[in-house]
Amino acid sequence: MHWRSPCLDTDPTRKSIPPLTLYPQFEYLDETWILDIEKLAWHKIACSGQMPAGRYGHTAHIVGSRMFVIGGKGANGAMYNDVFFLDLVEWVWVPVSPLSVGPSPRFFHAAELVGRKIVVHGGWDGDLDCYNDLWIFNTDSFAWMQPRTSGFGPTPRYGHTLNLAADGRLLAFGGCTLTEKGLPKYLDDMRVIDTETMVWTRPRLEGLVPSARFGHTTGMVPGNQLVLFGGWGRGGCQSSTQVRSTVFVFSSRRHVTYTLVLTTPILSATFPLYNR
Repeated sequence: MHWRSPCLDTDPTRKSIPPLTLYPQFEYLDETWILDIEKLAWHKIACSGQMPAGRYGHTAHIVGSRMFVIGGKGANGAMYNDVFFLDLVEWVWVPVSPLSVGPSPRFFHAAELVGRKIVVHGGWDGDLDCYNDLWIFNTDSFAWMQPRTSGFGPTPRYGHTLNLAADGRLLAFGGCTLTEKGLPKYLDDMRVIDTETMVWTRPRLEGLVPSARFGHTTGMVPGNQLVLFGGWGRGGCQSSTQVRSTVFVFSSRRHVTYTLVLTTPILSATFPLYNR
């Protein structure tokens, strides 16, 4: 397996791509960008409607011709539990007024699309409270529900990931929680919930388990396998040897974790990343 660093460009008008500096002044953004993955070109979209306030740590999922955004943290300590959707045809932002009570304000929660419903788990209030509650948002009825679950569920956490396997199970991995002294504690456990029975289990993993981390990225690939990349844990980005030259793969069928060692030299691969 090889890393390839594509040369991203813009459309012929040569407009700027999203700015990136090593140590920028912190700013809460409300921009909308599109990456054309065939032409490898960024496009900034001029949207109308009632736009969400600038934020980070939110989630976004595309359902049909709409992109739903949930929660996040904004300027002046603002914490959100609001829901917006972006009409991907007219490029209009629309605030959603849920028909029922939903989760408390939070950011760095994990979320995944199951059918036309968005499952939200955990998150952080930006202070001393991490969550381990599970919520479901119906994108058709705009209603929240909190299902009853049982089994060995995750401990409170944020910055973890949630992915839907082909057999209908949701896989939750990693994240961060806070100790009694308010210090971060990074996690490396896997929890699985059956979306039919709503029972949590903790599979017994074999092989090389990724180090404890949060802010990593995961995705399902053919073969019912979960691919993990990047993240932040003890010592910083996890780590120069793991992030730059190794991708972790978890087989949800056999509960085995193994690694793919990338043959591209480290310096030409990619920078250590988290919250990507």
